[in-house]
Amino acid sequence: MKRVDYILFLLVVGVILLLFFLLYPSNKSIKNIKLLSINIDKAYILYEKKTAIFIDARYYKFYNKERIKGALSFPLQRYNNWKEQIIKQIKPHQIIIVYCDNRLCSLSYYLVKKITELGYTNVYKLLGGLDQWKKKGYPIHSSL
Repeated sequence: MKRVDYILFLLVVGVILLLFFLLYPSNKSIKNIKLLSINIDKAYILYEKKTAIFIDARYYKFYNKERIKGALSFPLQRYNNWKEQIIKQIKPHQIIIVYCDNRLCSLSYYLVKKITELGYTNVYKLLGGLDQWKKKGYPIHSSL
């Protein structure tokens, strides 16, 4: 039984990796952008001071269920639909913190790169994502 579970696990991991590389191909125009990150505690200080905008990179259905309180929803998958909206709403010098579920989630990584491509310079990936934010007991909005 354990051998079957192990084989299933490897198969699932393989499919996930394959989907990752198919959905997020390398893009030469964003390769040279330096990715900035921020830890949970520093992000919370900015949250408390209201000096940062938090952006959830996940699908809207996950944002609707649970998110950092006050975060905006700009799902990576719908980037082309809302990129003009972000330009109109957020000033170029504004601090932006992008997150997704956890440290294994790559959505925030790619969204940080996309937003940086728009000319924003203070864009950070939240290390640990929503999972770590919740573990610290920081404010969330939940419909669960």
